[in-house]
Amino acid sequence: MQDEKLLQLGPVLERLNDEFLDPFVDRTFNIMARRNLFPEPPEELQGTPLKVEYVSILAQAQKSIGISSVERFVGFVGNLAKANPAALDKLNIDQTIDEYGNMLGVPATIVNSDDEVQDTREQRGQMEQQQHMMAMAQQAGATAKTLSDTNTADPSLLKTLSDAAQQPAVTQ
Repeated sequence: MQDEKLLQLGPVLERLNDEFLDPFVDRTFNIMARRNLFPEPPEELQGTPLKVEYVSILAQAQKSIGISSVERFVGFVGNLAKANPAALDKLNIDQTIDEYGNMLGVPATIVNSDDEVQDTREQRGQMEQQQHMMAMAQQAGATAKTLSDTNTADPSLLKTLSDAAQQPAVTQ
């Protein structure tokens, strides 16, 4: 019941934001910018348009309604994945984490950026590839040792193959 009331307030607050707060904040920002009242922005933000996000208690409560929806959806996909793992292909895990953190209002500094995530995954992939190559080298070394320790004096398949390899090829 309370969730429904919060959702009904959404359009009223949206209109308040669009018709009053947005123009008010934009005008105040522009006046302050013309009077050079702001410090120089960092290089990363220069030329980037800014968007004000209002974070009131009510706005946070409305976002929290979305949290249960995300949790239910992820749980549903997890249950489907038990029967068919391909269901996980449809879920964008990185975006889900970003949206969930945004809905909870967690600081952006505790969530890695997409570039940082990509770098971490590339490093992990390189480490896994190195470990795989080391395992293959160990296996090849063990195989070579086994072959070198094998007795080729007795008549065996290995002796037959070794002798056949040393015979000159017959051509017609």
